[in-house]
Amino acid sequence: MKNIRGVLEGFYSVVKATEPFQRFMLLTGVSKFSQVSVFSKLNNLYDLSMDERFATMLGYTQGELEANFADRIDTAAQRHGVAKAELLDTLREWYNGYRFHPERASVYNPVSVAKFFESGGEFENYWFATGTPSFLLKLIRRQQFDFEQELGKTLDELAFAAYDVEQIEALPLLFQTGYLTIKSSSQSRGVTRYRLGFPNREVEAAFNAYLLEEYGAARKERSGVIASDLADFLEAGDLKGAMELLRTFLADIPYDIQIKAERYYQTIFYTFFRLVGIFAEAEARTSSGRIDAVVKAGTHIYIFEFKLDGSADAALDQIRDKEYWLKHRAEGKDITLVGASFGAAERNLVEWKMASPQDAG
Repeated sequence: MKNIRGVLEGFYSVVKATEPFQRFMLLTGVSKFSQVSVFSKLNNLYDLSMDERFATMLGYTQGELEANFADRIDTAAQRHGVAKAELLDTLREWYNGYRFHPERASVYNPVSVAKFFESGGEFENYWFATGTPSFLLKLIRRQQFDFEQELGKTLDELAFAAYDVEQIEALPLLFQTGYLTIKSSSQSRGVTRYRLGFPNREVEAAFNAYLLEEYGAARKERSGVIASDLADFLEAGDLKGAMELLRTFLADIPYDIQIKAERYYQTIFYTFFRLVGIFAEAEARTSSGRIDAVVKAGTHIYIFEFKLDGSADAALDQIRDKEYWLKHRAEGKDITLVGASFGAAERNLVEWKMASPQDAG
């Protein structure tokens, strides 16, 4: 880190020395930090990251996409055998969604759009080609980042300000690296509050695949297939098949990288369902407490409670005592209560039991 900062100090010194000859300079990067001596060499920068005037400068708006790629959009629609409007909806789902100011339009990733048209119209995850965010993933794992809880929070402007290089937090870094973006905002007592989320399907899939690989659960090239198999089991109502697949999957994780914490296993479990687009909500709030996970698959709803070095019965008892299923009764789907126990020594799913709300009395 010190060597890198030394190189940057030298670069910024040269830039500052040539200021009389500069008319315009645009400096880009992933992160910005405060209280770093490197920027003392270049202290008159203007940060336009969330300036409304520049919010759509580095991506395509919907209007720009349709105006400048009209012929290619028509060709892609013909190739897929769908109407133009349907193709545009799918394009938006995959590659749009980046927002750099709450009041301005979202934009498309220009690199992904270019690769989409260059390929002849293949919907693929081009984000993988941008490189693995190794530092970010290791930081998330080391801090045991509670992804669902953090995304449920609102942030004010300070969350997007400069950061201390010695105390980097995962959430701002996820925003800076493009894995999260502004989804909505609100005003309260003169303070703007933001909610963050994944910008689109491409980025969400890439992040979840990378996260599973970092947790030792699966190579990113295989994680989508495994997650899809798990989804098939649950949509078919085959909970036994799903849990056995999960047990086999966990058995392949090297023992020396596992974390003896309930959050570790919950993160792996939750990420799988996010990867294939099934609705999964970790630590879902109810009037009587927080459910570890709710999974909706086809005509089924599964309510999971996890225990580390506990018992499946104890997990089921908690669901019964808290009546976690009540908020889902009106949805008209089959509800299954699942208690699962992970063993720290076994480093795997030790036992699981299922029940119905009727069994719970």
